[in-house]
Amino acid sequence: MVLEALAAVQPGESIYHEIPLKIPMVWLTGNPKTLRSLATHHRWIYFTTEGEPNLSSSITSKGLVINGSDDLGQKLQIMT
Repeated sequence: MVLEALAAVQPGESIYHEIPLKIPMVWLTGNPKTLRSLATHHRWIYFTTEGEPNLSSSITSKGLVINGSDDLGQKLQIMT
């Protein structure tokens, strides 16, 4: 399911979107500040090049941190 969502991403899409309030989604980001506004039924994937970040305790949804050196396929299988 996660790989299907990633396959649907189009390069050049607008970076400004309102977050749907009632539709579950997977939020892909490189900005940890955007994770605070997600509802608990959303999931997120945070991409970082700096290793494990100190994510805010105010993040109520569940997600996955992916470092640039991680095996992406293996990490995404954990989410399914």
